[in-house]
Amino acid sequence: MDKERRSPLQSAAWQGHVQVLELLLLHRANINHMCNQGASALCIAAQEGHVEVVRALLHHGAEPNHADRQGRTAMKVAVKGGHHQVVELLEKCGAFPPVSPSRSSTNNPEEVLARSRTSI
Repeated sequence: MDKERRSPLQSAAWQGHVQVLELLLLHRANINHMCNQGASALCIAAQEGHVEVVRALLHHGAEPNHADRQGRTAMKVAVKGGHHQVVELLEKCGAFPPVSPSRSSTNNPEEVLARSRTSI
């Protein structure tokens, strides 16, 4: 682990190395380990838009609704980053839609994505 308590699994997720990630999981790496900021490997992969890493983590049982210390979930960072395929994967695995600060009453991830593209 580094000084931020990021695990090798989190580093593999950040860099998009699916094969390294699979090997680490085979050797029982803690899939839901949190760094100092509370981010999990799933949240890191979702933020970077690494679809295959997200798929592998979800397949191996990563918690899709984990929030870091600032309340960010994998779904929230995927929506913010415009990572549509990651959003779809998370949605299929039961991730909650992000809560939108807008006046709209919907929290459908696709609508939140559309609003985020037009709001800037």
